[in-house]
Amino acid sequence: MDGEITELILTKASLFDALVIVIILLPFVYWDKLKGKSWLIIVVGIIIAIFNEWYGLGTGRWEYNSLMPILPIIKVGLTPTLQLGVLGYFSYKIEEGWLGSHKKVI
Repeated sequence: MDGEITELILTKASLFDALVIVIILLPFVYWDKLKGKSWLIIVVGIIIAIFNEWYGLGTGRWEYNSLMPILPIIKVGLTPTLQLGVLGYFSYKIEEGWLGSHKKVI
């Protein structure tokens, strides 16, 4: 928004992304019906990211420079669109592997 991009702004954005990823993952961690459908994390993350990008671009919170690849039709940047879905999916797979190897057998 026409201001300097400070470390505080970047920290807030990173924490927001982390919170969104946690919210996306919670149903997949705790709802058994979603256990085998982790690919949906990517879809949900991309949909949320598209709406977030539309909001940010529409309100002037950020803009892209000429190096950002823009997705046709939806007119948002490629990497910000993929970020939440892909990071969410990999975070889930890491968590799934960690919990799988640390489950107690009773």
